[in-house]
Amino acid sequence: MNNSSSSSTDSGIFYGWWVVATSCAVLTVWSWTGFYAFGNMFIPLEEQFGWTRGQIAVGGSLFMICGGVGGVFMGRLVSQYGIKRLVVVGGLILSTSMFLLSTTNSLWQFYIFYGMAGIGGAFSGVVPFATVVSNWFRVKRGRAMGLTMMGLAVGALIFSPITALIIGEYGWRVAFVVMGIGVLCVNFPATLILKTKPQDMGLHPDGVIADPQPVQPSVPVPGSSEPAGLTKERSAFSIAMGSPAFWFLAGGFFFMGVGTLGILNHLVPYVRDMGISVKTAGLVLGIFGGAGAIGKIGFGLLSEKFSVRYAVMLSFSLQVTGAFILLQATSLPVVWLFVAVSGPAGGGVMTLLPLSVGALFPLRVFGTVFGMVNLALSAGASLIGPPLAGFLYDHYGSYDLPFTVFIGMYLCAIVLIYFAWGISPRLRGSKVAFEG
Repeated sequence: MNNSSSSSTDSGIFYGWWVVATSCAVLTVWSWTGFYAFGNMFIPLEEQFGWTRGQIAVGGSLFMICGGVGGVFMGRLVSQYGIKRLVVVGGLILSTSMFLLSTTNSLWQFYIFYGMAGIGGAFSGVVPFATVVSNWFRVKRGRAMGLTMMGLAVGALIFSPITALIIGEYGWRVAFVVMGIGVLCVNFPATLILKTKPQDMGLHPDGVIADPQPVQPSVPVPGSSEPAGLTKERSAFSIAMGSPAFWFLAGGFFFMGVGTLGILNHLVPYVRDMGISVKTAGLVLGIFGGAGAIGKIGFGLLSEKFSVRYAVMLSFSLQVTGAFILLQATSLPVVWLFVAVSGPAGGGVMTLLPLSVGALFPLRVFGTVFGMVNLALSAGASLIGPPLAGFLYDHYGSYDLPFTVFIGMYLCAIVLIYFAWGISPRLRGSKVAFEG
């Protein structure tokens, strides 16, 4: 990357940054439909249909697991068909599912439509956009990924309070319709700007004039017995399955997903149980997600200057602290302290996940391996976290036990992340970047 200078559009801005901005916009709407509106739905659905919180939480779990399974294939589909087609397909499925959710009258319909939303979200969610951004950036990948994932924070900061207001004034059915319209209004215009890789425009990553032939690193993939340069003929799946680094990384993000989404999905009802109004509870969720913007950029920059490994461990450690604070909360000021500590830390996760994969595995298998690690996160965040919190609340009438369990999950995650990079001095704390 030496002797590089910027290659840009007529406006003087490298086109990759337009791709980042557009990806951020699509992820804003995606996070709105999948995460930050969901917490606002617990009380209205509980009041109208008599469903328990555990039953309602399964809907969010289906969104996550269907999206996670679909995400495994999205890296390859981006390479084969391009990001534009995926965003169109995702927009159609996701918007349709929102419109159908507005007609829900039974629990099985709620589950089917949310599972459908998860499938649509896989086409225009984190995995395809992380793959595209990794194509466009190498040296500045940390900040580019952080800016892209800010869409998740913007979705929380803006649309969670708006959703609470819509539900309060017009009802939850109208809120789903508005979300469906929002998806259509963002996804389709986005296809006018999005490009899968810089080579599609005669450009190179980071906007450099020349893209020198990358030298194959002799450093082995952590946990592998062969150099990274000798893995050309191996499939992405076999590279992941044969590397302990993958299993430690996937396990770490699995346990993190259990805790983070378990708390996030139940944050609004947890705050409501303190006697706080629905609008204020929605604002808490919105500010929590909005605070994540600090973490997305901050942890992205930290990963460029220091080790991705320790940036992830710091993020998880702060979430442990935040969960402990939330357990002690009996009033709104303590809840705001939780938001201040855990919001930025949780926000950094979706920036650090793709950066971790990029640090440990070759770029050519990034999409597939990232999809598999994201599936592990989704499994913890969908099959364990929210349903566990919901059903334990239904049984004990309190969130104390599930939140305590989540603290233990975070601690397990920190240990696994430490070992994902291996324990040899040569790899400890280093940024093992592959572009093979």
